[in-house]
Amino acid sequence: MKPEIFMKRALELAEKGIGLVNPNPLVGCVIVYNNQIIGEGYHKYYGGNHAEVEAVNDVYKRGNIGLLNKSTMYVTLEPCFHYGKTPPCVDLIIKHGIKKVFISIEDPNALVAGKSIKKLICNGINVEVGLLEKEAKLQNKFFMHYIKHKKPYVIYKSASSLDGKIALNSGESRWISSLESRIKVHEMRNSVMGILTTSSTIIKDNPSLNVRHVKKISDPIPIILDKKMILSKDLRIFSLHKKIIVFVSNRNNISSNKYPNNTKIIKVNEVGNGLDLNEVINELGQIGFDSIMVESGGELGWSLVKKELINEINLYIAPKIIGGRNSPTVIEGSGFNSLSDSFEFKNMECVPVGKDILIKAWR
Repeated sequence: MKPEIFMKRALELAEKGIGLVNPNPLVGCVIVYNNQIIGEGYHKYYGGNHAEVEAVNDVYKRGNIGLLNKSTMYVTLEPCFHYGKTPPCVDLIIKHGIKKVFISIEDPNALVAGKSIKKLICNGINVEVGLLEKEAKLQNKFFMHYIKHKKPYVIYKSASSLDGKIALNSGESRWISSLESRIKVHEMRNSVMGILTTSSTIIKDNPSLNVRHVKKISDPIPIILDKKMILSKDLRIFSLHKKIIVFVSNRNNISSNKYPNNTKIIKVNEVGNGLDLNEVINELGQIGFDSIMVESGGELGWSLVKKELINEINLYIAPKIIGGRNSPTVIEGSGFNSLSDSFEFKNMECVPVGKDILIKAWR
């Protein structure tokens, strides 16, 4: 059987860790002897066994321990080199005498970054790097971006009509997109660590910002920009979430009872008419957010575009025409003065979702 088949299985296993391992990477591992899988595993939750450990344990459970020193390992990310919450997986591989290791991608973490590959080779293990590399990088886009930039991967989500409107003149917007599209959005909520929005959106829509329609892994943490501290305690969001982060202007005096006890308040500088979004994103990175989804109106969208803070856009387009020169659009603000200045994505794909089309573009 072709090596790609076993690495595809490892990638499938890695997917099971979505929403559970952040900000750690998704990793899957398969151990093969004579074209048969004798053990497999994945990183199940943050702080838990790594995929290689789970796969080796599975070999033991299946009674295949005698085959380990004749086997080949397929792992989607370079095995860890350092002591963290668990011992180095590279030492586990060497200890069991695994003959060959296929690795999709090198770990960008400076604590690893090729060191495990070198150590495996120095111990006589045949190593091949790059099998299904593109798929593995895309799967771990949150981790890859976070490790490199120490900032969360930012996904801007919106739903619009064919003519780019996200609501009527009256503000009515439920529902432009189909139920299938809304289910897809909740799947994405399941995978990110936080949802960024504004106090005006919270007051206008009184949203839940939790996971529904699909089997819940974990609710993302709401992150609200509340420059003027206009939120009230009786909003639905404060009673539905264990933790909420609210960014306010550093010009404000914060009273001890302004927000409920489940709220973490962070002061940042003001820039123009809003909060400093670069500072907001940097703060989230320092806290440990590897990914956030933005759910708001077009003004925040424009502010993020202008500062080049969006890594990906997920735009659900419904087969409807709304019209109205004053109807809100996906991205608003003042706009660019020249097409050469416009915000351009390098990659794009279109996926049918119910009656809608999901346009996904990333940089």
